[in-house]
Amino acid sequence: MKTGSRAPGPGRCVCLALDLSNREEILGAAARFGPRVEWLKIGLEAFVSEGPGLVAEVARHARVFLDSEADHHCRREAIGA
Repeated sequence: MKTGSRAPGPGRCVCLALDLSNREEILGAAARFGPRVEWLKIGLEAFVSEGPGLVAEVARHARVFLDSEADHHCRREAIGA
């Protein structure tokens, strides 16, 4: 995990959600946007399907926020069903 800010200027306080459908898309977005933002968020679905290795790969590009809030996710999914 990165400890210092990599993103100068306006992107320094931005956390970009990588809520994409597969590992390839997530890593592509991490490589593209990581240098421009402070944080990249990995959601529960991506973490469960891809495992902790995904977190390590994304962390090469920016700090990682692992959103593993299952309770909130379950409520949101139930409302949308």
